[in-house]
Amino acid sequence: GEPVVCHDLEDVTEQKPTLLVLGSEGHGLRNLVARACTDFVRIPGCDTSDERNGESSSVGVDSLNVSVTGGILLWHLKSIATVQF
Repeated sequence: GEPVVCHDLEDVTEQKPTLLVLGSEGHGLRNLVARACTDFVRIPGCDTSDERNGESSSVGVDSLNVSVTGGILLWHLKSIATVQF
């Protein structure tokens, strides 16, 4: 399949109709659900790879609780909607 492009949440700056799909904390999204998604977003600082050298390190965390992730995403979408009006 095609490679998945993940946008940093900080780069999401335009407000458009959005449906958030959150995967389970242990397994993420099911393949069929993921294939139906048009864009993917990551929360910077929440991954464990060190982007400077591509090696695994203690940078970030493996995963966030799904409710915490949802709160961060909703807060960001609300904040960019407020700025645009």
